Amino acid sequence: MKNNRFILILFIIAIGMFLTGFQLFTNHHLLYLFVLGIIFVGIAIQLKNRFIRTNGLFFGILMILLSVFSTWGIWLAGSILIVYGLSYGRKLIKKYFSADSEWIWKKKRYVSVKLEEPSDRFGTQRQEWIGVQKIGKDTFEWDDINISQLMGDTIIDLGNTVLPNEQNTIMIRKGIGRIRVIVPIGVGVKLCHNAFIGEAKFDGQQLELKNETITMYSERFESSHKKIIIISSVLVGEIEVIEA
Repeated sequence: MKNNRFILILFIIAIGMFLTGFQLFTNHHLLYLFVLGIIFVGIAIQLKNRFIRTNGLFFGILMILLSVFSTWGIWLAGSILIVYGLSYGRKLIKKYFSADSEWIWKKKRYVSVKLEEPSDRFGTQRQEWIGVQKIGKDTFEWDDINISQLMGDTIIDLGNTVLPNEQNTIMIRKGIGRIRVIVPIGVGVKLCHNAFIGEAKFDGQQLELKNETITMYSERFESSHKKIIIISSVLVGEIEVIEA
């Protein structure tokens, strides 16, 4: 399969080069510009004066690029490669986040609420860029959760805390990875989620996102006394809100 993909990419590139060359030789203006660019580059390489050599190379390369990118062959090949890359990239992402990919769960973050003596609300907490980072220093009084991470998985379990009768906030910013939030039964949930490529699973619904932002409410959000607002953003990944 890898060899077939490599051959296909080479074939697309070869077709693009052929079409580009054909258009250059059939369009005299583009051909003159292309040849002039090559001459500029060739002469500039031989020059000893650094300033003149640099400018000569710049204008020569610029003329070559202008002549090449003025043909529709290069754009056609580039468009096909982009479409193929996006299609294959989505397959890789689905494989990466599939249930069978257990290795990704080896590096995750589990966030739970521990009952400890109240501590000073002010302070700084260092967070890991990649991998496991545990946050569980909340006290009897609820503190909003704010998480940022470059890569890794996050699990937030609210089953061990008593939420106050007001709106509570969870904010998560992530580059790549999964987010799973476990919410007690009876708590109203509002989800505001943005993803470049990913999925959102919430209240029995599953949505596929492509550079989109969604806002969803649980069925009894307005009537619930205790509410959680989840604001999350990921580059590539999925979010799942579970009521348990």
